[in-house]
Amino acid sequence: MATSENVLFDGCTFDLVASGALPWSWGATYRDCTMRQRSPKTGMPKGRYLGRNTIAGKVDLYGSMIQGIVTLNGKVVPRGPYGGGFKPW
Repeated sequence: MATSENVLFDGCTFDLVASGALPWSWGATYRDCTMRQRSPKTGMPKGRYLGRNTIAGKVDLYGSMIQGIVTLNGKVVPRGPYGGGFKPW
């Protein structure tokens, strides 16, 4: 999903088993989603986060914009830009 502008995941559940990893996205919007992966691979569901989102597993959110509440592996991620490399949200 490298070209993921104008993609909205609203109320979705991603439950990856075995070797599955969360999608690589850059411009997607995630709102009220639950994501879980068991694989030790790094998932990269990068984008804008609205509402309440829960993520469990090894993920890289570098470049994301956190505007809602994101709980990553049991810890709340501070709001605002996450890391660097930001696009103009």
